[in-house]
Amino acid sequence: MFKNKSLALLYKFIAINAERFPQTGKFFDWLTLKLLGESKIAQGLVTRNANKLSHATKRNKICVIADVNIGDAITIQAIILAIQELLPGANIDYIINKKAELLLEGFPGIDTVYGVYTSAPLTAEDMNIINELLEINRYDIVFNFCPFYSNKIILPPGTIEINYLGIMPQIVKDIANPNIQSHMVLQLYNYVQRLFANLEATPKGIFRGTRAIISSDAVMQSESFIQDNGLGDHKKILFNPDTSSRFTRIPFHLQISLLEMLTELHCEILLTPGYNKKGIEHELLQALPRHKQDKCKIVPIPLPLDMFAALVDHCDAFITGDTGLLHIAAAKKISRTGDFVFKNCTAIFSIFGATPSRLYGYDSFRPGFIPSFQNAVSHTYEGNCYRNIMYLINKNILPHDENYFFNGLNLEKIVMDMGLCLGDKDNK
Repeated sequence: MFKNKSLALLYKFIAINAERFPQTGKFFDWLTLKLLGESKIAQGLVTRNANKLSHATKRNKICVIADVNIGDAITIQAIILAIQELLPGANIDYIINKKAELLLEGFPGIDTVYGVYTSAPLTAEDMNIINELLEINRYDIVFNFCPFYSNKIILPPGTIEINYLGIMPQIVKDIANPNIQSHMVLQLYNYVQRLFANLEATPKGIFRGTRAIISSDAVMQSESFIQDNGLGDHKKILFNPDTSSRFTRIPFHLQISLLEMLTELHCEILLTPGYNKKGIEHELLQALPRHKQDKCKIVPIPLPLDMFAALVDHCDAFITGDTGLLHIAAAKKISRTGDFVFKNCTAIFSIFGATPSRLYGYDSFRPGFIPSFQNAVSHTYEGNCYRNIMYLINKNILPHDENYFFNGLNLEKIVMDMGLCLGDKDNK
């Protein structure tokens, strides 16, 4: 508690001074870069993990432990894809959020997917389950990217742990340069490449994108929803109004304004159900003028993640704040059984609040961003406000309310880009 209060006070001091004196903000950014990105201590975190890896006598059994959120299970795939290239004969297990298991079962090259936890912080039972898995399976190397578990990990003799701390210096350095692609999936992929850089015959791969593995049942459920609602021949925008944090959720009044403008386009709008702010989709619908409510349909609950992923593939565009559903939508969809071919042509529109958009967003046009892994355009938008590099540490103790981070959001630009996107699809 004391640590959180201290950080909150520090953030507030930095933010207020940076708004009044812009040079103060630049100084704190420079100081953060020197301390967290370029210091000998920071670089030592990378060297320490690389040295442990180079001294490993066996590299055949690998376990990757993802961070707790659903989106982390998707993005941390990048580590697995890098390991598959660097250690093509290794057996790899993946420990993830239980809800994301639907999207990773049958992932090529993963031996077993263990869905364990559901939220942060991890419970004592969650940690016991992970420790039992480590004891039973006796891995050679464990890539532990769950900070909530890092102090509770119990490694069997002979198991080497590679932790997440070594990636932080590079993230901070790349975020400080607006022209460098700094997305988390690239950071993870390149981090593993750097760790193996001193080993013999290390191949240099190119990251080819995250994937979501979809079951036949999810395909059938999504197709039934589309057909039952007469949406097959209509252009469709899938709109997600919810996120896990109020600092990343688009403020309600802006969502209403955005929805009103989107209903002017020649398309149907599907509203996904709120999972953190329950009922937000119904509140939004009721807030619209009566004549515009008919342009919107609410996707019924429950909405399993694999059905959501299959539904995304039916839509021309997906729009959301920063949340796990963004990374699922942006991932390439693959049939688990191989009996279905997905279009993978959904445009991705993301609207960012407190979190750094270059680290988690997708954009086909802006420098420093990567495009989504769909065969369609992607756009990222954010409010016009000061964001310090230190905001990477904990977005839930920021010095302002959630509206601050969305101030100056250009809704007209978002709708114009959406209209162009839907028009482009007409011409293809």
